[in-house]
Amino acid sequence: MKKKVQILLFIFCIYISATAKQNPVVETFKLKSSPTSLIPDRFIGNWINSQTCIWEYGFFEKFAIYRSEFWDYKAIETDKNGNTNLTLVKDNETLQLMLKEGKDNHITVQTTKGKALLYNKMEKVYPCYPQKDESTFAKPTFKQDSATIIGYYRNLNKIPAQFAGRLSKNPFKVSVSNFLADKQLDYVATFDSLGRFRITFPLMNMQELFVDWKRINIQMMLEPGSTIFLYVDLADYIPLAEDKGMDGFLKRPKQVLFMGDNALTNNELFKYKSPSLYINQKKSEKLNDMGYLSYCDSVYKQRLADLNTFITNNPTVSEKFRLFTTEKERYNLAFYLLQHRFDLRRKGKTKFDDGYIDYVQANFPLNNEWTFTAFRDFRSFLRDYIDYLTGLAPQKTVTILYKDMAKYIKQNKKVDDSALKLLDELITAYEEFENSNKDQVEALQIKHKDLFSKAKTINPLFQEASAEMTANLPIDTHLSDSLLTNEHLRQLWNACIFYKQLDDKHVALSEETLKVMRTKVVNPYLIKEIENVSNFYKNVSTKGLTYEASLKSTENLKGFKDAKVLFEELIKPYKGKVIYVDFWGTWCGPCKENMKYVKDIKNKLKDQDVVFMYFANNSAETSWKNVIKEMDLTGENVIHYRLPDNQEKLIEQLFSVNKFPTYLLVNKEGKVVNMDATSPKQGDVVIKQITELLK
Repeated sequence: MKKKVQILLFIFCIYISATAKQNPVVETFKLKSSPTSLIPDRFIGNWINSQTCIWEYGFFEKFAIYRSEFWDYKAIETDKNGNTNLTLVKDNETLQLMLKEGKDNHITVQTTKGKALLYNKMEKVYPCYPQKDESTFAKPTFKQDSATIIGYYRNLNKIPAQFAGRLSKNPFKVSVSNFLADKQLDYVATFDSLGRFRITFPLMNMQELFVDWKRINIQMMLEPGSTIFLYVDLADYIPLAEDKGMDGFLKRPKQVLFMGDNALTNNELFKYKSPSLYINQKKSEKLNDMGYLSYCDSVYKQRLADLNTFITNNPTVSEKFRLFTTEKERYNLAFYLLQHRFDLRRKGKTKFDDGYIDYVQANFPLNNEWTFTAFRDFRSFLRDYIDYLTGLAPQKTVTILYKDMAKYIKQNKKVDDSALKLLDELITAYEEFENSNKDQVEALQIKHKDLFSKAKTINPLFQEASAEMTANLPIDTHLSDSLLTNEHLRQLWNACIFYKQLDDKHVALSEETLKVMRTKVVNPYLIKEIENVSNFYKNVSTKGLTYEASLKSTENLKGFKDAKVLFEELIKPYKGKVIYVDFWGTWCGPCKENMKYVKDIKNKLKDQDVVFMYFANNSAETSWKNVIKEMDLTGENVIHYRLPDNQEKLIEQLFSVNKFPTYLLVNKEGKVVNMDATSPKQGDVVIKQITELLK
């Protein structure tokens, strides 16, 4: 039964990854009845094997921790010699232990059939392991698997009120980099009344994890199939006067420890305090390319020297720790070096100075398979590296014939009979031009002058057809195919290219594109992920809009050429209401990310005189409608405009819109009072800004 539950969780996690939804994966604990007598205080705490330095037991008031699981006390009995006999139960398992107090925070633990072993009480700093673990990371499979974190936050319910908002009121959260989506996906679990939690989440190969970033702010690494136990004494995270600031708080020892799979390496990672010296990207403003490279390289070498000092001073640290930390430092440097490409445009350049890319190619090989999915910085570096080289490559031009666009409109757009007749006439005219010689062209232009003039009335249909047909052209992977010689990395990247098209357009891939994808990607998991997302958008396209009247036609305004007059006409029906204006585009990731937070704002402002108004920039109709459907972003107080490109530019220039998303606030009198309103992600701030205008 347990295996079946794990399989179901695994399937559910894969679905979440495929659709890039960030839903919680939670297991709730039920506290069983406890014995009437309590475990003696002298045994409460975490106990480390004195010989191996492995954390094996945790004894607490209501439960015990052993083998990375919670055990309930069935019986606690103390004999006349002061020894305590425990009967622990978990599911159908029973464990008998005898605890004997020793000197200097030591105890002896004896199982029914085992010999007595000596344990010392865990202090704030984890002890060094007596022997080095030489094992390395498992060979990557590039298949989706899962990992589990089980945890106990001691003192969760004893946090002072002034720190409760940060330390005790939030759920547990683990962030995992998703290679395909090129983003962090968050998975959360709720705590039970005792501060315990359990969470299972998707994992591809060994990966770094960003754990509970707003509360305990630690980094971990896990391999697929791992189950690890995390213990945190939250009292250690309460700021103290003696800290004398943030630096003192960070340096103060805290009891955080791990049990189970990869526990050894994670205990070492927590013990190691990385240097506070970081690369400052602003240095690039006053340095040329090679000067910036030299600066970044010097910071990297200083950080590496600190790491090597730690390794020298702790000669038994595991091989996994050494590999993980050194490669993490390497690709952190790679990340900053390729992020520098965004400084080129500011300096009026298109390429790095000679020697810059030579350094990159020499120091960041693309053949170490376990690094591909291990680090967030590797994925970002690879994206920037390929995008930079793509920008230098000769750009291919694609010509789509008007005849083909006309046929596409007939097949895919709903048009009236007059437009249909016009399209047939145009197709015939275009075919005449195709079959003519040079001497006949001028005569045909005169013959069809009135027809082509009439065709301008359906020019928006041709613009939409061009955008949609371009989006469905086979994706060019020539550069990445030649650059990425490692088969696994090439497949990963090719999968990312197809995934990105889906994420950018929110439109299903055509059958032709899917066929190309299956020749470029043979990994079954990657194929399935892309097909799942494509099918998701295919289903979205077939859905109706919840409130179709939110999509407003501006056909009656197409003659307006004055931006101010046009904007006044667009907002005129909503005078007397506060208008929250959103300039966005279907191609804009941050725009779509912020839209996810609008529903909560709408609910909190329900029945108020508020209108949410959207202006879509350079967005094909199908993509535009799909995003609105996916976000369920319609309603009586929601207005969507998709103006012709020339009119959209007029409105954007009127308000100096030069970044997306951009938000404006319009008061009840129709006056723009805030040209830099807060984004929906800051929901409470947005509500406050709107509420002030409602008074």
